[in-house]
Amino acid sequence: MELAFYSSEGWESWGRSGKPTIPEGMAFLVDDDLLFEDGRGMRATAVANEWLRLRPTENCPAPSSWGTYARILRDWIVAAQLHGVEVFDTRDRLKALLSTYAVDRATGDLKQRLGAVTWNQHERAGDVLPVGNG
Repeated sequence: MELAFYSSEGWESWGRSGKPTIPEGMAFLVDDDLLFEDGRGMRATAVANEWLRLRPTENCPAPSSWGTYARILRDWIVAAQLHGVEVFDTRDRLKALLSTYAVDRATGDLKQRLGAVTWNQHERAGDVLPVGNG
């Protein structure tokens, strides 16, 4: 999974009738196969991107924060994949993943640990990916 930042540079060559209204520097996620949906529907990256695009209208106008939230969502999606949990899995499986993720981020590898402020950002970003009904 890749994290990228939008640039309208060269938009005239994209075959569009007008310049896209995406803010410069908007962060977005792309799966390695460049697909945003598959046979099951929208992928987690596409849902995350929809949420990221709303950050400027949700009291988050700073481009640096867009990148921070994109990294948080990327890390969560990757953690789910590593533990064999679907991002849109059952409530019980997602709660178990959250517990594992919290312990990992509090006591795991020093490079991956989170402070209290950063953990709060991670919790807020978690609002984008709904918890299942299981």
